[in-house]
Amino acid sequence: PVQKLFDLAGKASDKPVWALLGASEAIPVRCNATLVAAAPDEVATDARRWAARGFGTFKLKVGTGDDVAQVRAVREALGPEAKLRLDANGAWSVAEALGVLRMVEPLDVELVEPPLAELRELAEVSAGTSIPARSWPSAGRWAGRWPSIWPHAARSPGLLRSAPSPVWSRWRAG
Repeated sequence: PVQKLFDLAGKASDKPVWALLGASEAIPVRCNATLVAAAPDEVATDARRWAARGFGTFKLKVGTGDDVAQVRAVREALGPEAKLRLDANGAWSVAEALGVLRMVEPLDVELVEPPLAELRELAEVSAGTSIPARSWPSAGRWAGRWPSIWPHAARSPGLLRSAPSPVWSRWRAG
């Protein structure tokens, strides 16, 4: 709704929305390419296709198969300059998350989102790997549970992202 109002205001004033908001120039918003979990060679081929289209950040869906081989294949296909993010959609247990993340640490993974279904376990994973593990409070899943969740989030700053949408707001995507 508010986006439509900005669009209408821009059209009415014959100015781009970025100028209405006070910006001195338009800055493109860069997005990541999402790679669906598959056989490592298929994921690597998909990553190369997205890279050829200009993407430099890739979010690999994990938690469905040989995660380490998929991450390794993508890193080898794209080289060290590409940013790799993992999205486990809460599929792992604490042991699985720590096992996979520790094995892919040398592959320079930027972050993993949400590796676990339960926030209280996320602090343990965050403490056990150098890869930042993030999650977000889902209104449906965690509604009314803040008294039990907050102590875990407070002990591990950064576990919860601050944006209400599935788009990361703390990092500039690219």
